[in-house]
Amino acid sequence: LGVYVSDFDGEQVIARRPVGEARTVEVRVDVPDTPPRWLRIVTRVILPPGGDAPVMIGFDADITARRTAEREREILHCALERSHAELQRFAEVLAHHLQEPVQRQLRFGQQLKRTLTEPLSPGVQEALGYILDGGQRLSELLGAVQLYLALDALPPATCSGDKALDAACARLANRLTTCGATVERTTALPQVPLSLDRLKDLFGILLDNALEYRCDQRATRIKVSATFLPSELRIQVSDNGIGIEDCYLEQIFGVFERLHPRSAHPGTGIGLALARKIVETAGGRLW
Repeated sequence: LGVYVSDFDGEQVIARRPVGEARTVEVRVDVPDTPPRWLRIVTRVILPPGGDAPVMIGFDADITARRTAEREREILHCALERSHAELQRFAEVLAHHLQEPVQRQLRFGQQLKRTLTEPLSPGVQEALGYILDGGQRLSELLGAVQLYLALDALPPATCSGDKALDAACARLANRLTTCGATVERTTALPQVPLSLDRLKDLFGILLDNALEYRCDQRATRIKVSATFLPSELRIQVSDNGIGIEDCYLEQIFGVFERLHPRSAHPGTGIGLALARKIVETAGGRLW
C-alpha cells in the first residue's frame, strides 16, 4: 500500500478536478524483466488548511492477484461457453440425424408387417412388435430431446394464461373425454411471460400427467388457479390422482426419470423435465 501527495504537473490537472471529488483507476505497471503488476489508485483533490492551492492526495494498492484471478475466470468462462455451445450443437445435430433411420425403421417395419402372410407365428409377431415399439419410442424420445434443447433459444414473449390453457385442453379433448376428466379453472389466468406455444406445451404436459396418473376409483378432477403474491405470480395445477411420495418430489423432474415401469405408464420420461425448463426460461421455478 502506498500513500502519496502530488500536484500532478502543477495546477493544470488539479484545476479540472472539483475539490473533494475522489476518483479510482486501475493501471497496469510494466517493469523490464518482471511480471506485470496491477495497481488500484484512488485520488482526491483537497484544499489544505491555510493553503492557497489545491493538492491531490491518494493511495494505491497492489491488485495483481485479483486481476490475475479475474482473467483466469474469464478464460474459463469463455471455454465453458464454447464447450456448452459445441455440446448443444452436437446434441441437436445428433437428434436430427437419428430421426431419419428411426423413421425408416418404422416405415419398413410396418411394410414388413403388411407383406407377411397371416397368420404370423408368435415369434415373428413378437419380433415385429419389438421393432415397431422400439422405433416409435425412440422417435418420441428424439422429438422430446429436440424440444428440450430448443428451449435454450426461446425469445422473450408474453401470452394469455387462459388462452394457453384453452389450447392445451383442446389438444387433449379426446383424452379428457375418454378418461371422464374435468378441468376446473378456479380463477382467471393472467398474462404470463412465455410464448403461447410454450405455455400451451407446459399446460399440456401437466394435464397429460394428471390423466396418466389418475385414480381409477374416482372421477378425475384437475384444478388450475392463479395467485398474486408480493413478489411473484403463482399458477397451481392440482389433481386428485394417485399422488407422489415426498421422497420423489425432486426426482420426478430429472430427464428420463421414471417412478413406474413403461408397461404400467407409457411415456418418454422427459415431460416434467421439459415443464421445469420451460418455466425456468421465463425466470420462474417449478415444483
